[in-house]
Amino acid sequence: MVPSITMQIDSIPLTHNQKVNKRALPKPELSVSSEIKKPENKVQEKNI
Repeated sequence: MVPSITMQIDSIPLTHNQKVNKRALPKPELSVSSEIKKPENKVQEKNI
């Protein structure tokens, strides 16, 4: 499975039980238009 959005954070917020505090994680921001690249050659065009 491939995640739809990935992001980098400086540190993972933890609870007092050393589990990931999911509520304290930042909301992912989606900027699709700048990440889409057009195919550069015929092989990439064929795979689309």
